[in-house]
Amino acid sequence: MKRLIITVLTITHHLWYTVINSQRERKGYMKNKRIKVFFTCLMLIFSVGMLGILLMLNGADKIKEADTVSLPVTIQHIKSDNSAGNDDFIIIDTYEYIDLFRVPIEFSDRLQSIGLKPGQKARLIIQKDDEEKLNEAFFVNVVGLSCDDEILISIDEYNRCVHESIVPTRIAAIAAAVGLLIGAVLMIRSLVKDKTTQHQL
Repeated sequence: MKRLIITVLTITHHLWYTVINSQRERKGYMKNKRIKVFFTCLMLIFSVGMLGILLMLNGADKIKEADTVSLPVTIQHIKSDNSAGNDDFIIIDTYEYIDLFRVPIEFSDRLQSIGLKPGQKARLIIQKDDEEKLNEAFFVNVVGLSCDDEILISIDEYNRCVHESIVPTRIAAIAAAVGLLIGAVLMIRSLVKDKTTQHQL
């Protein structure tokens, strides 16, 4: 009888140990699963964001003349602006609009050689989408510029300039998107493997 009681107690002890250990393993598995799911979702969200940046950049260097409008303006000020992230642009202030017009800094030498002066008449080429935002947006990008019937900046030149400037961003966005997608796939594989292992226990 005593031996039977000891045997029963031993079996009971082993059962309790197995149950408790199983619960601990399950809690650890669930915690690990939640962390992996969180990071998988995070990587997928960021990869979609990178793809969005690529789509946004896709048309930045493919502006067509049909998508632009010409604005006759009178130059008030021309200056390089190092504030508010505008160190890559020349800022043109006009009497007709409260908006500040931005020209890529790559054209600074050309504009200086021409010698645009306050009070001088010019025509600024902007995108039609930006025309709707005039007097609402603080900055408007200039994609072409002419003065006295002389083209100082053509749309093709602007496209080439933008293309060269966004190449590093494109490469970085592609690399980031691919890396994040690979990471998400590996994390999903790990989740599937963990689930299979858990079912086998």
